Amino acid sequence: MKRRRESSFWNAAARIVSITLCLGTAASHAQHQLTAPGGADAAAPGAEVYNGLCITCHGREGVAGADQRAPRWETLRQYPPERLLDALNTGKMQAQASSLDATQRRDVSEWVAGRKLGSLPLLAPENMPNQCRSPGAPGAESGWNGWGRDSSNSRYQSGREAGLNARNVRRLKLKWAFGLPGGAQVASQPAVVGGRLYIGSDAGHVYSLDAKSGCVHWAYKAESAVRTAPLVAPLNDNSGALAVFVGDLRGKVYAIDAASGRLVWSTQVDQTPSLRIMGTPAVYGGRVFVGVSSGEEGALGQKDYECCRFRGSVTALDSTSGRELWKTYVIDEPKPRLDPVTGARGWGPSGGGVWSPPTVDAKRRRIYVGTGNAYTSPAGPLNDSVLALDMDTGEIAWSRQDTPDDVWLFGCQDGVAGCAAKVGPDWDFAASVMLKQLPGGKDILVAAHKGGVALALDPDRHGAVVWRTNMAARHPSFYGDVLFGGAADSTRAYYALQETAAVVALNLSDGSRAWTQPIKAIEGRSERVGAGAAVTAIPGAVFSGSWDGMLRAYSAKDGKELWSFDTVRWYEPVNGVPARGGSMGGPGPTVANGMMYVGTGYVGVSNGLPGNALLAFGL
Repeated sequence: MKRRRESSFWNAAARIVSITLCLGTAASHAQHQLTAPGGADAAAPGAEVYNGLCITCHGREGVAGADQRAPRWETLRQYPPERLLDALNTGKMQAQASSLDATQRRDVSEWVAGRKLGSLPLLAPENMPNQCRSPGAPGAESGWNGWGRDSSNSRYQSGREAGLNARNVRRLKLKWAFGLPGGAQVASQPAVVGGRLYIGSDAGHVYSLDAKSGCVHWAYKAESAVRTAPLVAPLNDNSGALAVFVGDLRGKVYAIDAASGRLVWSTQVDQTPSLRIMGTPAVYGGRVFVGVSSGEEGALGQKDYECCRFRGSVTALDSTSGRELWKTYVIDEPKPRLDPVTGARGWGPSGGGVWSPPTVDAKRRRIYVGTGNAYTSPAGPLNDSVLALDMDTGEIAWSRQDTPDDVWLFGCQDGVAGCAAKVGPDWDFAASVMLKQLPGGKDILVAAHKGGVALALDPDRHGAVVWRTNMAARHPSFYGDVLFGGAADSTRAYYALQETAAVVALNLSDGSRAWTQPIKAIEGRSERVGAGAAVTAIPGAVFSGSWDGMLRAYSAKDGKELWSFDTVRWYEPVNGVPARGGSMGGPGPTVANGMMYVGTGYVGVSNGLPGNALLAFGL
């Protein structure tokens, strides 16, 4: 059986080579393979940069790095140089790369990846062979819009709209695969609206595809990587036009014409350091609501950096023009100060990122978001909290904090200069808040944070705690248990736990545990255990992707496994771009009209397996 699987793998890889040969790009394909060797010339300028700055954390061939959170050398080699350069310029490594000039950043990116920047003709969407022949106007009917399917962020698709259930999920088969050009991970979740599929990429493209065939309608190039799930909504300009709303990792929000891919407007929502938009914007009543987070919490490794000035916020924009209507900050404006031990200059308070998509409560005219930890002291009363904001004014109606005094930075531990005297656990409310109605008609808000704790809050009693359940098997580290979110049907909430390595079902009525299903990594990937990706629910079944690259469906009744698919392989893509699956650590599956769509490939901070494949499954 193992020999047959290996044969199938190489046959698929050979078919991909045949496709690219037909397109006249065989040479570029050889350079683009996600396993391309890097660092062949030890005397190259890029090697000098790597050995001087990167080797301590990331290691080298055969030798692990000192920082277990950092992707290993063999993982870095699988990245395209464009994504490595993005990480150094505006991404997670921006602080660490602050001492490098533009040439050095380019050199080390190309050396690690083993090829030159811009060496792939297939990076351009217009070069893809599967252009849609009859574009037509996109419909407005929603299959799965945005992050949580609807404004309540429940991540539940009902029976008629799903076309899938616990009885037929075993019949799911792969229909087609789409390779995201230049991608190293698929962090944007697909949205399906009016027969079209929309998805962003870490190369900065937003694509409009045909949901049935995967052919390309259009692609728009943003200024930076797009992690958010696209959200399709009217521009509210009386023209009837639909727009695709997304955010990028430079803190910019875009409204893109859904029919043509033309930019309607873009707005920079803030100017604070290392700004990024991770949560999908919400649109309601002619307003776009967007939360802002930051990568500044990795700034401790940057020499002479005055940490930290970022403060999380929620901004409301006019959907027609992108004009700012109001902005609400999570913490007070940081002020300059001196470190009592080293005398180094810094700032505080800081932090409070809003990582998740806002949840809309039309009945109460409120917006709900979760917030993150503080970066520098003191932590405020709104850190690690669920906030209720008035959607008209941005005024905070109420807040509910679960982890006080949580001050944390990458590399910090108690007693380290530049860190808080007592370092917190980094237990952000990073997952989206779910607005649910109980059978008796009572509304509750269901939220969970990285500490593995789920809470039900009463929106009519200023967020009073209805129930509180600790799902964690032990005290989680900063990696956390609940990262990107759960799902909820009419009776239960479902969460995947990263460090506890389990999927858990809780009864919405009282928070009691209905079942727990352990997640076991498949053979050969035992170091990649647990699940950080968002959970998706349909009638009778729950989907969860894990760090080992497996996508599994569990029975909503008792947690028994119903179906599974190993996404870590090469695929024959419909668009001619080599596509490979990897870990699943961010977005969850999208289910609509008898199809399931999911991205595979995610690195995060757990040394996941890179990948660039969008997969479409059907019965």
